[in-house]
Amino acid sequence: MLTSGSYTRFDNISTRLAYCRQQGLDVHAPEDFLLRNKGATFDLIICESVIEHVTNLEAFASFLRSVSKEGSILFVNGLTPKLIRLEKRRGTFVKAHFLEHINYFPLPALDRLMDKAGFERRRKSVILVNSRAVQVPERLVRILKRDNGFFEHTYVKRKERS
Repeated sequence: MLTSGSYTRFDNISTRLAYCRQQGLDVHAPEDFLLRNKGATFDLIICESVIEHVTNLEAFASFLRSVSKEGSILFVNGLTPKLIRLEKRRGTFVKAHFLEHINYFPLPALDRLMDKAGFERRRKSVILVNSRAVQVPERLVRILKRDNGFFEHTYVKRKERS
């Protein structure tokens, strides 16, 4: 929950942009924002259920690179290929929408994309287990938080490489 400061929303679908503006929201197409706000950067970038819809991953990585600075925090969540296998086994596709969700990321591939954008993944030392915050060694996180078709990762923008 944001209690102070300012924030900006982005979308790339013109009908959603128009609707959000009618609701009084400050929302921009990424390219329009960059033209009007050259050099603007953010401390926190949240891509919640975004990356599975991105049609141009190179442009997405470039956009993240351009609106972040050293130390910026990036939160990304989305879908893994395991979701397709799980839903196929159940015989129904509920979350896997193949016309709408075009990116199902194996996690090493996501880390490579974020590395290309200048971000490094922050490993969690505290995870939720049965709704309790528990400090767990990283190697046990894979056991306790098995791939269920969804991921949440936090990245931090590193210092630009020379």
